[in-house]
Amino acid sequence: MAFYPTDKIIVRGAVAKVMTRPTLGNLTPGGTVDGFNYKISNGNPFLDPFRATAYDIALEWYFAPQSIASIALFKKSIDSFPVSNTLTQTFASTGLPKSVLPPSSPAYINFDPNQLYTVSTTVNGTGASLKGIELSVQAPFKFLPGFLKNFGGIANATFIDSSATYGVVGPSSLVCATQFTCKLVAPTAVQRTSTLFGLSKKAFNGTLYYEDAKFSARGSISYRGPYVDQNSGTGNVFEGYAATTNFDASVRYRLTKWLEVSVEGTNLTDTYRYRYTDVDANRNYENNHFGRTILFGARVKM
Repeated sequence: MAFYPTDKIIVRGAVAKVMTRPTLGNLTPGGTVDGFNYKISNGNPFLDPFRATAYDIALEWYFAPQSIASIALFKKSIDSFPVSNTLTQTFASTGLPKSVLPPSSPAYINFDPNQLYTVSTTVNGTGASLKGIELSVQAPFKFLPGFLKNFGGIANATFIDSSATYGVVGPSSLVCATQFTCKLVAPTAVQRTSTLFGLSKKAFNGTLYYEDAKFSARGSISYRGPYVDQNSGTGNVFEGYAATTNFDASVRYRLTKWLEVSVEGTNLTDTYRYRYTDVDANRNYENNHFGRTILFGARVKM
């Protein structure tokens, strides 16, 4: 629904109940069995779909030509969602036959149905909730004198509070009654509450641009806060990424009515992406270096 209290203000509201099928890769019952490292990876055909109810309300103010300032509030109640998980199970509890093991592997030669395996699969999440606010403004600087009126800006900020409960399984432990009698004990799963996987609490974007009949330039800066990415397959509590700030820019120049040349640069500050494991200990897992990217281009209008 949309309400127009004046010719420059719009109030919008929406309610949606949505459902999305999990990916086919997660739904497939197939998988792999590693009889050398005692690992099993498989899909889950019994996954529930993504189900959620979303509520949105926004206030938009068109205060000048080509200009807008807006504030939006949103809330989502997520009933179910698939999530990757790593479990420790005996081979017998998986329901798989011995024949799936490679015949040359130690697991087949010294077959033990009570042998513990690391099982990576996708399970049904227990539901989650999120709410947030988005602020944005966009305007050309037509009020400035001379060539400065060709400048303009775009900025937005998003703040999100989310919560989800995940099952976390630690590493297996070796328990020894004597020096010669030891057995591997599977850990018990515990429940941990975190933000929704892949969702930062804060994100900011800003763009300053210049445009005239022949020349245009644009510089953008974006910040994304830290976020948890997935469950850990190594007995740690979650894995995730640290905050990142990126700067991109582009320049275009129209040489003739039919020819335009351009230069675009991404990640100009050469930002690294730091990945950690264990949300409590924050141990270094990866430090990804993507480098700068510079693109030269030309566009011909026939």
